[in-house]
Amino acid sequence: AEIYAELGLKQTDIGFWCSGSSDYLAGRAFSFISAIDSIGAVPPINESHVEMDAAWALYEAYIKLLTGEIDTALVYGFGKSSAG
Repeated sequence: AEIYAELGLKQTDIGFWCSGSSDYLAGRAFSFISAIDSIGAVPPINESHVEMDAAWALYEAYIKLLTGEIDTALVYGFGKSSAG
């Protein structure tokens, strides 16, 4: 909520939300679902998740921006670092 105020945006101004994570490294299938709860997917949002890395999420959002399908995107990633 704080970032929206700083940018002068509302949640509904974001045209596309995309996350990237490596759920198998986290040891939990569909762990990205808890992230969707965290970003506040109500009212329903245009959301996607890609497996492996947030770089792929950025790429997906970039392509949607290039094609004009969306005007704004929020990309985020999360994961579990390697042991050691």
